[in-house]
Amino acid sequence: SAKWAAEQLVGLAGGPLDDEAGTSDAPMSPAEEVGSREEEDQLLLAKAYFDLNEFKRAAHALRVARGASGRFLRWYSLFLAGQKRQAEEEAEEPSEWSATHS
Repeated sequence: SAKWAAEQLVGLAGGPLDDEAGTSDAPMSPAEEVGSREEEDQLLLAKAYFDLNEFKRAAHALRVARGASGRFLRWYSLFLAGQKRQAEEEAEEPSEWSATHS
């Protein structure tokens, strides 16, 4: 339910996730970070995805994040998504090997 509420909040805000015109890798100043309501909404949505282990979705929600918290959560989500994919691939390998060598 938190995921649904966060998605609705971001959707009602006029689509801040679709506004990539101001995209920059430059970090925000502390004053900009505190004052950015859209950034807070994106972070809330990403945290909801992160809590549900939807790491790629969390990273995608923060693709335009400029604040330190948003950038950290984005990169950490991408890292965990890679770790999750690697674990899934390792779990599949033995079954593929046994099927071809029976």
